Amino acid sequence: MISLISRQMIDVFPETADRYLDFNTLEQQRQLRKWHVEELKEKMEKGLFRFGEIAFCKIKNDGFDVMVNGQHICHAIAQRTQPVPCVIEKYQVDGERERSELFRQFEILPRGLPEMVKVEAGALDITWPNWIANLVVSAIGIDIRKNKSGIIDSAHSRGLGPKETHMEGPSVATKEQRVTALRYYIQEGDFIFKILTQDKPSESTRKTVRHIARAAVAYMMMETWRKNKNMARRFWEQVRDGEGLGKSDATKSLREFLIESSGRKYSMAYSAPNNHQYIYRAAVAWNAFIEGRKTSLRYRPELQPPPLKAWSKGTEKT
Repeated sequence: MISLISRQMIDVFPETADRYLDFNTLEQQRQLRKWHVEELKEKMEKGLFRFGEIAFCKIKNDGFDVMVNGQHICHAIAQRTQPVPCVIEKYQVDGERERSELFRQFEILPRGLPEMVKVEAGALDITWPNWIANLVVSAIGIDIRKNKSGIIDSAHSRGLGPKETHMEGPSVATKEQRVTALRYYIQEGDFIFKILTQDKPSESTRKTVRHIARAAVAYMMMETWRKNKNMARRFWEQVRDGEGLGKSDATKSLREFLIESSGRKYSMAYSAPNNHQYIYRAAVAWNAFIEGRKTSLRYRPELQPPPLKAWSKGTEKT
């Protein structure tokens, strides 16, 4: 449980601000924005700065505080000779997940999604590279909008999105909601991690999977994995590698489409595929793969993506 221990308004002197920075030890803390420090300092010097907000958090029984908000304020004050009024808050939480949740609440300088994901992934002991964690959260956003997760409770029952939302409309999931949902998608995320990295994460590996490293495709990895874990692994390995595929193989058709769309430069006259197209074509390819037939991957923008088939007798091999 997140508990507010104390809140008080005090004048923070430069030496105090400098001491506060000793507690700025959260590994996933955002990088210091020097331009923002200078902006704050200028406002302080002109008398336009009202007051700062600084917050510390202690995990129960952990024995030490860490700063969860206020590093820019403290850096600006430390460069002055006069004190600045600040609200100082101290919190206590039961564990790293609650500390991550508390961290997300301070939006004075809005926290970007990658920053939130990095902190939450650390709290969940997730070891995926940051780019994969962000990709998984982006796919979660699509899943919330589609409301097909079926994980523990539906996205709708958890208050993560309405039951019916058009795919290409504005996002219905906030940053907070997407990051909070990450804890329910660890297994899907592990599958995506294995497909994208072959358990060997590196920048060189990342380049070779650029064609499948997009949110809508990662969402389809989740969906197919839920249908049939073994077949999903085979399907996406073939789309990833393209080894030993014949001209009529559904995975080859999807692979070629994804490679072409990831390498092409699009103009106003010819726009890039949208999420609906990626999901629709992947669903068509998956169903053909399950049934052991070829497909042209014909895209019908006026239709919803076809329901995914789970298994066709005689197709799956050990």
